[in-house]
Order: sequence, then structure tokens, then C-alpha cells
Amino acid sequence: MENFSSHDFYVIRRPRFSVEDLLDFNNQLNDQNEFAFQQNIKQLYANQAYQEAIYVASPDLHKEMMRWLDGEEIDSKSAHKLSLTLYKYLCRMHVRCTPYGLFAGCLTGEIRNENTNLNFDSKHSIYKHSRLDMNYVSELVQYLLQKPEIRNQLTFFPNNSLYRIANQYRYSECRLRNKTRDYVLSSIKSTPYIELVLTIAKKGATIETIVENLLKLEDIEKTEAQEFIDELISSQVLMSELEPTVTGEEFFLVLIAKLQKLNHTEEIIQNLILIKENLENQDSNIEKYRNIEQVLKQNFTKTSAKDLIQVDLFYKTTQNILNKKVVDKVSQDLRTILPYSILGVNPDLNTFKRRFYDRYEEKEVPLVLALDNDLGIGYGSAQGSRSDNTPLIEGLMINGRKTTDKTTAWGKLQQFKHKKFQEAIHNNETVVKLTPKDLENIDKLDKTPIIDSFFLMGSLYADSVQSIDNNDFKFSLNSYYGPSAANILGRFCHGDTILAEKVKSLLTIEESFHEDVIYAEVVHLPEARIGNILLRPQLRAYEIPYLGNSSVDLEHQISIDDLMISVRAGEIILKSKRLNKRVFPRLSTAHNFHIGLPVYRFLCDLQGELGRTFIDWDWGTMFSKEPFHPRIEFGNIILSKAKWFIRKSEIPPLPNNNIKEYFEQLCLKMNIPRYVLLSEGDNELLLDMSFQPSLSVLLEKLKKRNLITLTEFLGTPNNCFLEENGRKITNELVIPFSKEQKINSVSKQLLRNQLVRSPQRTFVPGSEWLYIKIYTGTKANDTVLSEVIKPLAEELIDIKAITKWFFIRYRDTDEHIRIRFYNDSNKDFWKYVLGELEKKLQPYIENEIVSRVQIDTYQREIERYGKLTMELSEDVFFYDSVAVVNFIDMLSGDEGEYYRWLFALRGVDTFLDAFGYSLTQKYELLQERKHSFFMEFGGGDDLQVQLNNKYRSQSSNIEAILNPVNKNEELTEAIEVFDYRTQQLSVIATKLSKINEDYPSSFKVEELMPSYLHMFLNRLFLSNQRLHELVIYHYLEKYYKSQLARQKKNITVS
Repeated sequence: MENFSSHDFYVIRRPRFSVEDLLDFNNQLNDQNEFAFQQNIKQLYANQAYQEAIYVASPDLHKEMMRWLDGEEIDSKSAHKLSLTLYKYLCRMHVRCTPYGLFAGCLTGEIRNENTNLNFDSKHSIYKHSRLDMNYVSELVQYLLQKPEIRNQLTFFPNNSLYRIANQYRYSECRLRNKTRDYVLSSIKSTPYIELVLTIAKKGATIETIVENLLKLEDIEKTEAQEFIDELISSQVLMSELEPTVTGEEFFLVLIAKLQKLNHTEEIIQNLILIKENLENQDSNIEKYRNIEQVLKQNFTKTSAKDLIQVDLFYKTTQNILNKKVVDKVSQDLRTILPYSILGVNPDLNTFKRRFYDRYEEKEVPLVLALDNDLGIGYGSAQGSRSDNTPLIEGLMINGRKTTDKTTAWGKLQQFKHKKFQEAIHNNETVVKLTPKDLENIDKLDKTPIIDSFFLMGSLYADSVQSIDNNDFKFSLNSYYGPSAANILGRFCHGDTILAEKVKSLLTIEESFHEDVIYAEVVHLPEARIGNILLRPQLRAYEIPYLGNSSVDLEHQISIDDLMISVRAGEIILKSKRLNKRVFPRLSTAHNFHIGLPVYRFLCDLQGELGRTFIDWDWGTMFSKEPFHPRIEFGNIILSKAKWFIRKSEIPPLPNNNIKEYFEQLCLKMNIPRYVLLSEGDNELLLDMSFQPSLSVLLEKLKKRNLITLTEFLGTPNNCFLEENGRKITNELVIPFSKEQKINSVSKQLLRNQLVRSPQRTFVPGSEWLYIKIYTGTKANDTVLSEVIKPLAEELIDIKAITKWFFIRYRDTDEHIRIRFYNDSNKDFWKYVLGELEKKLQPYIENEIVSRVQIDTYQREIERYGKLTMELSEDVFFYDSVAVVNFIDMLSGDEGEYYRWLFALRGVDTFLDAFGYSLTQKYELLQERKHSFFMEFGGGDDLQVQLNNKYRSQSSNIEAILNPVNKNEELTEAIEVFDYRTQQLSVIATKLSKINEDYPSSFKVEELMPSYLHMFLNRLFLSNQRLHELVIYHYLEKYYKSQLARQKKNITVS
């Protein structure tokens, strides 16, 4: 397991008020009636701090509450409903740590080699960071744009989602529906006028400047030019400089600064500054909010108080230190349990990679083309499948689909969980404590590297800071997430300057892991209100703006149409064409981007491409019908809290009265403790199962839902080390970590290729390379290869019409074979080759075995095979293609398919022999290759078990075919085919070593070998090549591992 360590800071998230006060409130009213409960709620909410918190969350509720508090009579049903609503908000303010308005906030502390010590500032304990809601700010911008005196002074830019496809531009256009942004894909045809406007506006231009340039063209009047520009602005082809930013200085301040540079804006600026001053007011009096609303209504676009103000809450301390040995203990436990955790897989990314490779192989294409739903492959869509006689992969379940077998074997993890669960239930245990010895009996599930940077989020339970330092604590892990520790911290940096500096330092360390890579912040405003959680300072040097204004200069902006994409060795590579560097997109704030636009979703999904981004260690779905799930612990970490599942169908009918007695019986039967959390997705509400108002809340939920989930509540005062004014407070910690990581090999390749002169990349028809595509069915591929291509190529080599050739199998719209013939001494060779090919193919065309033949331009994959090693790689392809066509010429029927996969194993093994791989090197390479493909197909214990079972069933046949002295005479001819290839590849290996010696920066064999093996298996198998690769690599990994074990045993014995 790779090493990782914490940074020198952490963040505490905590509710506004004490959990101890809330529990005392419940205890005091435990036997009181409804009237007493309502009177006590009124007394609490007489406090201005509570009133302000409610106003910020819901001005409408605040209005209703104040009428009630002021003595306005309401009916008993409304009073009950209102008091219960206010009680739920009370629980929110006293228990839940997730920052929201004035209910909960955060503070930044230090991690040091000192005793834990945390003291709140008794005089100035809180700081409120207030701003206008981004939804209203967006409306304000639209209001200002309608004023000609402002609009005509503004600078306009092309829409940054704009990209060109053929003779048209496509872009995302925002439509406002019920004050909500909705995006549609729009297009405009390219014309000289459009091209000129986009060119002029590229670096920003006023309407007047653009019009002046248009007038230089013929046949256009000034009025027409102005109307044309107005239409481009209206249809959002051009966007103003006032479009909201979500990075850099807060946009409301940016807006004021930009307006100050314009003429005739004095009155507007004066009113905006008045609003700013009210926002900075730290008093709890809500009059400041009403003043803001009044100024806006009188001077700007109409609005309501609802969703007008956003507030973030921060706490001030005189000292805030967390002992580093506490963090080290948590990270030690995490490091142990991590390899046994189920890894979440992103199905959209995996599907995209497979579809991209099917369409483009390892070719580099513009990102906008790949993601275009019409002309590319899109993102997030499903992929079809097809079926052939493929015994090697028969019965495998991939992503929930199975070819034959209807049962899935359990792996060791499921067996272990089942055993532990049954033992806990049998012994009435509420906690399952895992030990290192337990883990010895479970296979490590995941070898995916830890991401460069990540954070742990969870609650620290202990009765005092002294207990924490004495290792008497539990850390309840809520999240392990990346790919950056800044993912959840960015949005709080505006209100906490210390946190902002810490995050910037953290990102500097994070970016040092890949010095040749650009880390670029994704800047996107999907919906105006979402901007409230997306706002963060400029944290990185580069940004990728997409339907959002960037805060960096144009030189440091990477436009969508500048990004190129490829898939190499199962990894998605994003690259800036202009900067010629790999790009890692990052989103340094917490946002559920999975419901966003495809481009935004793709860029954010790509963050997790280089390592695991979260872990999941609970009871899973195997016990989903059970009414109780015990807590799971390992060391000091709580991996999963205890849960109770109340199903309406399994409990007595819900009561109309005497609800306290009803739930007493239910709690007794299900062993539910007094304090639990009502869990609904990410939302949790504290329930006191002996307190009537809590039971009323639960009853209402049960009336509406068939299933209720309750989670154990551990934040009782005896478990809270955090306190203020002597009262205990719940907590949630965010602890950032980073790890050591080597520079990615693909990034090295991109850098290396810049330093060596490139060989010719493109060969059009008529040059020394002739590129032909023959479209035919999956199985007919072999027929054409053995009956047409094999004899034709042999004849062409014999008469020296060509010097080499190679083929691959491919599918874009249809299955086909791609063949390249080479002759550099006779430029007219292609005419003879085409003539001979036409003769041999004609019968197959007439019989509809071949549907069509195309001639195309050959583009060398130089980024994949290297500038100095491209031509040698083509020699490898030549000898490999000869071996494959000679071998498949020997195959027939089902027996042939059996030998196909056996010789795939031997073919990979002898390939490695040719390049001098030792047994250990073979094992290490195949282990890495297997893991890469294993994760591509979803990973998981089920798939691992299936692969292991298939290996066991074929182990004797595998050992026989890989025996270098196999004496089976029936296989002699096939073995000789691959032995000849080995001889020729050995010569190439020597040449490659010489190139490496003369040019140390050139591609090494270990970098080329994955692609060589992949292309060999592509040529050999008829279809589903990547799934076949997974199984082949798994078999070889297991075989090499067993051989190494035998070697070690023999050495030990001798």
C-alpha cells in the first residue's frame, strides 16, 4: 500500500448550538403536554440568533413564526405543524454539522505534534460571511444588460462552449424556465460574417468595435450590422464580460468593480455599495436583510426575500490544535483496511473508454468531437454488444450481464461478511470489530493506487481532548474522497483567509506530483443558484471555462475546443493542443455534477481516473432484507454505523393515538436505542424515541413511506470532546492527505515526443503506404484473411511488390479489416496491389461476404509508439500479422476456437521471450495489465471469483500449452509459426535496445509492450477483444505467479 500523510491543517464542521442543550430541552419536556412543548418552543425562538437563522433559511417561515410569537392566534393543527417544523430546525441547529446558512459552520485548525487543544473565542465566537444569492446576481446582470448605456460599453466574447464541426458551429444555449437554467444544443452556420465576428471577439470587443469591422465587408449596412450583433448576443453566441464568475474574487464585488469602470453608473454603484455594507454587518438583527431587499426592489429588478441572501458561518478560536498522533492512528488503520474495500467504479467512464476505443483506437481526437452526440460517441450513453462463439469468455458476467450461467459464486469477502453478520445476530452483538487476523483470510480486492490527494471526513468521538490524545477515541468515517483534498474545501475559502492559503499550499504540493501536467480548474455555472456552492477563489493557475466566465487571463484559459483526447492502455488522456501538455481537470468544490451537461460531467468524472476516489465498507445488499445491520469497526475507525430498517409491511398498523406506547413496543422488539438518526439520503434528523414530538415526526414519515432507515446516533454529550461555554457540541472533521507518486508514464511519453524530430505521420493514397479497409462480418474476417490476404501478401513479398504489411481488426460503423501495405522503392506499387486484391476479392463481393472496400489515409500513431521507434513497431506488426494469418489458416470449427485462446497464451508468452523478459518481469507486467482491464470491466469480487474458477478449470491445459518443450505433434506446425515470429522479434529487440542506448529518452520496451500485446490479441480474436484480453492476462498472471512460487520452493529445498 502506498504511503500517505496528512497536511498541517484540518477543518471542523459543527452546528451553531450545543447538542447538550437540545437533549436537556427534551428531558425537561419529556412528560409535558403539547401546550407546554409549544410554549417552550416559543421561549427558545424569542432569541434573535434563532430568529436570524430561520430568516436566512426561509423568510416565509420566519414571517409565519414571528406572527405566532407575537401572539397571533392560529388553529391547533397549524400550531402543531409550525411548532414541529421549528423543532426539526432546532435539531438541525444543535446536531447536524453540515454547513448551511446559520445552522452550522466551520473553522480551520492546525495538526501538530502537540496535545489536542481547542478553545473558542468567547467574545467573538462567530463570523458571518454574507453575499447576494447567485440566482439574484444573475438576474441583476440580465437587468443591467438591457440598459443600452451599459450594454454598449461592455466587452463581448464568444460563448466558451462554442466549437466547430464541418461548416457549422455548435454551442450550448441557456434557456430560463421558471428562473431555472436549462441548456439546449444550438448551432449556427459558418459564414464570412460569423468568422469575422468570432475572430474580433476572441480577445474581447465592444459592440461598436465589432460593427466597425463588419462594415469593412461589402454589402452590409450599419443598421444591419448592429441588428446582426444584437441577434448573436440574444442567441448567446456572444457573451458579455458581466457573465457571472464562480472563481476568483466574489462575483458581486467583481460586478461592482466592472461597473466602476463604466460611464453613467454612479447611482447603480452607490446602491450596490449600500447593499455590500449591509451584507458585512455582523449583527443578528434581521433589519439589515430587509434593508437589502428594499434597495433592490426600489432600484433594480423585482425580487422576493426568498433565496436572496446566502450566508456562510465561521467560528473563531483562541487555539485549535489536533494532535498529529491521532491523525496518524486513523491513517494507519485506513492504510490497512483500504485494500480490502470495495472500489466504486464509474460505469459512464468505462463505457466511454470502450466505445472510444472501438471508434478511434488510440487516435487522438478533439474532445468536442468525441463528446458530440451526433458525430462522436457522446457521454453517458449505453453500449451494445454482440455474440460469437467465444469459449474463453463464456459465462462471464460483466457489469451485470451474463452470457450463460445464472448463478454468481460468492468470493471470500462476501463469505466473510456473511459469517460475521450471522455471528453478530446470533450473539445479539451490535458491533462487529474487524481485526488484522480477519483480513488475512480475505483476498485484497483492489490494487488501484491511492489518488495523489484526498480527504477523510468523519466525526471524532471521545469524552475529552485528553481521551483523544490517550488513543481513547473512535473516528466514524463518513467519506474518503478525492482526487483532491480541496474538493470539499474550496467553497469555504472566501470566508476563511487562513483556509484559502492552506488550500493553495495543498494544491501546490498536489501539482508537484506531475510537474509536466497542467492541473486546470473546471469553471462552469450549471444553474445560477448552484453558484452559491461553486464560488471559490482562484486556486489554480489554469482554468477550463465552460459556460462560465474565467478569473484568469486568456493565456491561462484552456478552451473546450483546444482539448484533445485519446485512450492509451485503458487510460483516458486529455491534452491541450495549444500548450502540448496533458491536462488534469479538477473541480475544487463540492457539487453533484452527475446531473450536469455531458462535457461538464465528463471533465469532473475524469478526476477519478488515476486512482480510487471513494471506499465503501458496509454490509452491502446481501442483507438488505434484514431489519438490523450491526456497526462495523476496524481499529479506531467506525467503517459503518449500526442501522435499523423499519418496513411498514412488517410492523403493526400505525396508531392514531398513544403513539408513545406504540413506539416503546417497537423499540423494545427491534432493540432500537433512545437516540437515533432518521436517514434520508444525505439528510439526517435526530430522533429521541422517548420524546413525543420526535415520535410525531417519525409517524408522519411512516405514513408516507414504506421503508424508514434509522442510524445509530453517537454524538451524545459523553462522546463529544468539543465544547463551548462548558456545553458539548457534535463535530465533523475534514482531514486532508497527500501521497508520494511517480510521474505518470503516459505524461512522460507526451513530453518526450516533443524533444525528437517526428517521422512522417500521414500517408495519402499513392504514397509508400497503401491503406485498405475491407468490410465483412465478424467470422468472415478470418475467411478473408486466410483465403485472400495471406496468399496475396505472400505473393507480393515474393515478387518484392511490397516489403512489409500488417493488419488489425476494427469496428466503427461495421466490422472490417484494416490492412497496410508498404513499399518505399516503387511509388506506383499500389496500382499492382489494388489490381491483384480486386481479382481475389471479387468472388467474395459477389457472394456478399465482403460488403465494401475503401482506400484511406494512413495516420501513424506516433504518440503511442514513439518518434524513434515508430518504424520498428511497424516491423513488429508485420511479423506478428504473418504469424497470426498463418495460424488462423490452420483453425476450423469449435476446436479451432479452443486452440485460438490457448495459442493466445503461448503467443503472449513467446512475445515476451523475444524481448528478453524474465519470469518475474512477465509476472509484473501481466499483473499490471490484468488489473487495468479488470477495473475497466467493473472489477469487484464477483468477477474475480469467476476468473479464478475459469482458471482452475483450465489450469492443466494452460500449463501444457505454455510448456516450452511441448511435444504434441498435432501442435508442431502452429508452434513453429510463433517460433519464427520470436526469432524475428528478437532481432527487432536488439535494434530497440541500441536506440535506447543512443537516445535515452526514446520509448523503452516496457512502455511499448502493452500496446504490442494488445495488437497481437486484437489480430487473433474475432470479437470482444478487450474482454478476451482480460481473461488471457488473468490466466498468465496466475500461471506466472505459480511458476515463481515453484522456483522459490525449489531454491528453498536445495
